[in-house]
Amino acid sequence: MGSISNPPVGIYAEGQTVASGFGTALMYKDGSNNERQAGSANPFPITGNINATSTAGQSSLQTFNLTASGQTAAIAVTGYSNITLYISGTYGSFAGTFEVSLDGGVTYPILVQGIRTDVAVAENVTGTISNLTRGWNVSVAGATNFRFRCTALTSGTAVVNMIASSDDLAYSVAANMAFIAGTAITTGNGVSGTGVQRMTIASDSTYSPVIAAGTAAIGSVNLSPTAVGGWKKYLANAVKTVVTISGSAGKFAGTTLINTDSAPTYLQCFDTTGAVTLGTTVPDFAIPFPANGTAANGVADRLWNDVGASLANGLKAAATTTLTGASTSTNGLSGSIFYF
Repeated sequence: MGSISNPPVGIYAEGQTVASGFGTALMYKDGSNNERQAGSANPFPITGNINATSTAGQSSLQTFNLTASGQTAAIAVTGYSNITLYISGTYGSFAGTFEVSLDGGVTYPILVQGIRTDVAVAENVTGTISNLTRGWNVSVAGATNFRFRCTALTSGTAVVNMIASSDDLAYSVAANMAFIAGTAITTGNGVSGTGVQRMTIASDSTYSPVIAAGTAAIGSVNLSPTAVGGWKKYLANAVKTVVTISGSAGKFAGTTLINTDSAPTYLQCFDTTGAVTLGTTVPDFAIPFPANGTAANGVADRLWNDVGASLANGLKAAATTTLTGASTSTNGLSGSIFYF
């Protein structure tokens, strides 16, 4: 393969699954058997999964019975960073030390400190204790073995329990570089079939983009009529008493109506689908029409609003001689009423 300046994570044939290896560079061989280092210019051509799994984060609990000076409680700690131990039982004048080995347990030349669990005290010897239950946490990072050595014991049995643990919890990671949930990632526009990854908005999402009041962030907007949709129309033929224009919520756009009475006529408008009693039910709005319009002279009143006035329920209307009264127009209003 030749020399590589950076230690590799691993070298694998294109398309193979990476199973192990650690380092600073990720190397692979391309289809022409050339060595390449993965990076922004050379994307790693893995089409399967990259898996990495750590060792367990904690050893099993081990128990030792110490009955004489010189006896030890020892365990292997390679891959672990901490020892938790405690002493209990019926014993007299016990003393002990915390020691680690760097050569697989052949020698224990290094004293280390144990941090007591009951008070914030660091010590590499226990001092003389009798019949106590006491615990310590000991750092063993970098060591191969740890032992708790009895240096004095006058009577009884000191029971020592210990467990090794790692600061890193056990984990398992699987990354698929070309697929999500086993499906190839698709880019571009157009219609996609079932199973193609896409971004959607959840049906229970409460987010809605809001344009701040007083701004024109989206510019001018005009409504353009189309053959399908647009404003609906109601043909008014001498409307006098209450008529139903629309039976559902929407908008009122305007009118083109003629009033042939000799006095002004008012189109009372009601935002409702319920019963209306003229003179009693107050209109939501009313539109006045001047007197003496005729079919011959074409005098008619045109009211139009592109945006429209909102209707919460529906629209009913009647032509009356006063703004809110009960007397209806003599000849009625004729023409068209527009709504949505």
